[in-house]
Amino acid sequence: MSNSSDHDGRTQETDGRCLLWINGPFGIGKTSTAKLIAERLGAPIFDPETVGFMLREILGPALGANDFQDVLLWRTAVAHLATGLVSQVGGVVVMPMTVYRPNYRDELRASIADVVPVLEVVLVSTEDELRSRISQRDLGPAVQAWCEIHATPALRSFERVQEGDRIVDTTDLRPAEVAERIVAIYRTATSLTPMGE
Repeated sequence: MSNSSDHDGRTQETDGRCLLWINGPFGIGKTSTAKLIAERLGAPIFDPETVGFMLREILGPALGANDFQDVLLWRTAVAHLATGLVSQVGGVVVMPMTVYRPNYRDELRASIADVVPVLEVVLVSTEDELRSRISQRDLGPAVQAWCEIHATPALRSFERVQEGDRIVDTTDLRPAEVAERIVAIYRTATSLTPMGE
């Protein structure tokens, strides 16, 4: 039996099940990195943004917030689905999700870790590099403006992550290099060896 870390950084026993949470500012490359990681690990991807879109379609203005992380129903649904997916898969599930407000981040991580092991890796970069990536992506005006508005507060929040949290500075790294670092972190944390070894 291998182990991973729970929300307090303590060792947590795992039977191979793990939620690999890729956190970081909007536009930093979480989703593209998650796809590369999923390919390397043979794992499914759970994108919580789809949960937000579903809730917005059902509730419309009654959703009450533009940022999904501000919606308690979204946070509750994401935690429930994430733990359920990991239990159903019986292995690792990759989840790219930006949650930079410390209280929401701690709440989600604790809720998930109470049920299944969670390994959170935070992607960061310099602000200039983040804004450059946002400007180069074909996001559409509304999404691009959203990413730009939230770039500074997200980076500032992730500067205060707790000691012991896993952080990858992506400033000078290609997506494939970021993915390889995260896969290495995952395999070290869960005491797994590369496939075929």
